[in-house]
Amino acid sequence: MRNTVKFGTLMIVLLVTTLCSLILMLLAFSTSNMDSRMANRYAKSVTDEYDIESLGQEWLANVDDALAADPQVDLVSADTEPDDAKSFNIESEGSGKYAVVIGETDDRHLDIEISVNSSGQYKITKWAMTPREIQKQKISGLCKVK
Repeated sequence: MRNTVKFGTLMIVLLVTTLCSLILMLLAFSTSNMDSRMANRYAKSVTDEYDIESLGQEWLANVDDALAADPQVDLVSADTEPDDAKSFNIESEGSGKYAVVIGETDDRHLDIEISVNSSGQYKITKWAMTPREIQKQKISGLCKVK
């Protein structure tokens, strides 16, 4: 009598184990790839935000210089625009109040409002990064507010 070894059950277990390992490997690879893309998008977003904040600081430094030279200067006509600003808009709201919009990217910008008194000192009344309009639309579309 001859003893034979049956490999059928063992082959099925090995096949299932190999398939599960391959599936887990593919899932791990796709997850790491997705995490990398998300990290890159976040890094770009933060870099853009800091670039715009830097332009706002540069504008304030220019305002300091202009007010130091002449405390009664009209900031709209003065050369206070940051050097690398892709988009810059300043408006006078009367009685020493100025509103500035600095935009480095298409999807966000920095809103600054200052109030200048007669002695050439100013107070920042608003410093706000306006987020992406696309995100606002998506968020507002999620639920209806009554």
